Amino acid sequence: MKRFSILLFAAFCSITFFSCLKKNTDFNEGSIPSPFVIIEDVRSLYTTAPVTLSEGNLMGGSKITGIVISDAAAGNVRKGTVVIQQTKRGFTRGITLDLGASANITYNVGDSIIVEVAGATLNNYKGTLQITGLTSSKISVAATGKTVTPIAVSLLDLTTNFSTLESVLVQVPGADINPAPVANETYSGNKGLKDATTSTGILHTETTASFASNKLPINASFTGIATYFNATADTKQGAVQQVWMRNMTDVQNASGALYFTENFENGNPLKANYAAGTVTFTSGVWMLDNAVIANTANDVIVSGQYAIRVQQNLGVSAYLQMNFDLPQGATKVSVWHASYGASADPPATWRMEYSTNGGTTWTQTGSDVRSASKVKSLITFPVNITGPVRFRINKLGPGSNTVDPTIENGRLGFDDFSVYKQP
Repeated sequence: MKRFSILLFAAFCSITFFSCLKKNTDFNEGSIPSPFVIIEDVRSLYTTAPVTLSEGNLMGGSKITGIVISDAAAGNVRKGTVVIQQTKRGFTRGITLDLGASANITYNVGDSIIVEVAGATLNNYKGTLQITGLTSSKISVAATGKTVTPIAVSLLDLTTNFSTLESVLVQVPGADINPAPVANETYSGNKGLKDATTSTGILHTETTASFASNKLPINASFTGIATYFNATADTKQGAVQQVWMRNMTDVQNASGALYFTENFENGNPLKANYAAGTVTFTSGVWMLDNAVIANTANDVIVSGQYAIRVQQNLGVSAYLQMNFDLPQGATKVSVWHASYGASADPPATWRMEYSTNGGTTWTQTGSDVRSASKVKSLITFPVNITGPVRFRINKLGPGSNTVDPTIENGRLGFDDFSVYKQP
């Protein structure tokens, strides 16, 4: 009898256990599924045909969140659509929400929204991945006034990585309108872009946008939403890669045309020591004082194989200096910079200077720059100089942090130094 009771109890436990397994449809090994799905995972569901979104293919979830990056009021976005962006798990991804061409879009740039997507459809419209079948009742605003910093990319980076940057806010620094705009040419339509990488792109403005009739600059940093457009099919295959500005605040540092971008390739000589010396690059002769031409993984290489590395722990300034004049003045100068990639290198401080008398005296433009990040970034100095001018980078020399650990004086990297003419 005792043995029978034990067997009966074991059978009951076994039935209960397997019954629990059968009922457990959770994808997270026993935890309650999150109602939220990241945009990266939603985008990955689309291959070549529309997909109805459900808790089944959304890993038990039904909602997405994101920050609005499109500006319906300015009109340079497809009618009835909202573009949102999200950064999760190291991915920055965006997607278009289509509420229908007649929908009244009331969401503003910077609104953080929650979208119920279960039951909606993921499809492709003229190259753009979007979610359709939505109404305003499926969307709620969780917060307002959020800031999205655009991802700074060269046109080469944008072209190479467009599929992951689609519906993401990007900035193309220092791009020429190509061909150069004629007198009183406006933003309306498609305008070619060209930057220092010699790659090209397209700036698109709808004819109905509030700024469509504004006059084009010769050169500027353009921010906008990376957008595929295919005039003949609902696929990104063969689609044109475009940047759609949101409003006129997306145009910064407008200037004249580019004189040159010096990427410090083909240096003659290929300077490998820190002693002061001159090097001839494509743009002209430069003086490198406590600086070398370098190409290790820790250097700030933006284009080509080489960048400039400036020495650390000095008690005097180090220089990267033009030894030639530009005849037509300048409207801005820009350069990519970062702290040297070795983890032991602390930040360092430098300044941009110019000379209008052939290098006899130098004047600082802008504020001192503290390069702390080991991720390369572009900085631009607006100027308004007429007549001959030359520029240099002055890395300050506060001393050695091996003597005083509070001193910040690590190595710095620079690449792609650009100067722009007066219009």
